[in-house]
Amino acid sequence: MATAVRTGDAKLVLSASDASDGSLRRVRAGAAESGTPHAAIPYTKFELGRIIGRAPTGTVAILDAGLSARFIKGLAEAEPGRYDETLNLLSTGKRKSRRTAR
Repeated sequence: MATAVRTGDAKLVLSASDASDGSLRRVRAGAAESGTPHAAIPYTKFELGRIIGRAPTGTVAILDAGLSARFIKGLAEAEPGRYDETLNLLSTGKRKSRRTAR
C-alpha cells in the first residue's frame, strides 16, 4: 500500500475505525504528501478485510478511480456531509500527481 501511495498509483486510501494510531499517522502523512485522498471509514479492521477478501487490515489503498469514487459515494449517501470533501477530490480529480511533478 505504501508504494502505491508514494508512486501516485493509489486513488484513495481508507483507514478502518480501529486502525492503530501509528498506522493512522503514517497513512495520513503519506496520503497528504502524495495528494491522495484519505478517508476514515466506519468499518473495523475485520470488516474492511472481509470487504476486500483479505485478512483483517487497518488500511487499504484503492488503485481504481471509478471504484474509489463509487465507494466514497456510497459512504456519502449513508452519512451525508461526512465524505463530501473526499468525494469532491475524487470527482474533480484535483490531486497532485507525483509522476507529473518529477
